[in-house]
Amino acid sequence: KNTLISLKATPADGYRFVQWKSSDADVTSGRFTMPGKNVTVTAVFGPAAPKAPSMKKIVNVVSGVHVYWNPVEGTVGRYDVYRSLSRSGGYQKIGSTTATHYLDQTAVSGTYYYYKVKAISDKNSSANSAFSATVSRTCDCPRPELTVSADKGSTKIKLTWKSVEGAKSYEVYRCDTLNGTYKKLAATTKLSLINTGLSSGKKYYYKI
Repeated sequence: KNTLISLKATPADGYRFVQWKSSDADVTSGRFTMPGKNVTVTAVFGPAAPKAPSMKKIVNVVSGVHVYWNPVEGTVGRYDVYRSLSRSGGYQKIGSTTATHYLDQTAVSGTYYYYKVKAISDKNSSANSAFSATVSRTCDCPRPELTVSADKGSTKIKLTWKSVEGAKSYEVYRCDTLNGTYKKLAATTKLSLINTGLSSGKKYYYKI
C-alpha cells in the first residue's frame, strides 16, 4: 500500500503503445500509487504509423505527370497523393493507389505542380504516416491539338487531331457542358473520329 509503481510497455514490431488502462488505479505517465488492494493495469497497443514515403522520381509522360516513391513497410492499405500550385500550402488530394506510383492525368501542360504522398494504415486511421517530402516539376506533357467540324443541321460531328509523339492510342471524351463531367466516348489509334447520333442544334464539348 502507498508504494509508487512504475510501469514500462514495449510494443512488438508494427505496433505502438497507446495508453495504460485500469479501473482500479489512477495511472499517470506510467506510474501509480498502489492502493490497499490488488489492481489490474492493462497496456493498450495499436498499429504503428507507417513511415512517410520517400520520393523516388517525377517524370512527364504522354498522358500526364507520373510520380514514383519507394514502398513503405508496415500496415499500409493505400497511398494518398496530394497536389498544389504552391510548395507552402493549398494541397488537395487528387487520388489514391495501392501501387508505389501515381499518374496525374489532370495536369495541365505548362503548369508547375508540387506533389506529396501519405501512407494510409489499413488498421487504424489515426496511425497514418506523415507526408513525404515534396517533389515538383512543370508539366510539359504533349496534348493533341483538336479540331471539331460539323455541317449545319447535321447529327454528326467530325473530330480530327494531330499525332502526339509516343502516343499508342487516343481516348475521346464528351460532355454537354464546358465544365461538367466528361465521359469516355471512344478509344482509337487513328487521328480522327466521327461522333454520330447527335441532336441537331445541340452544343457538345470534347477532350482528347
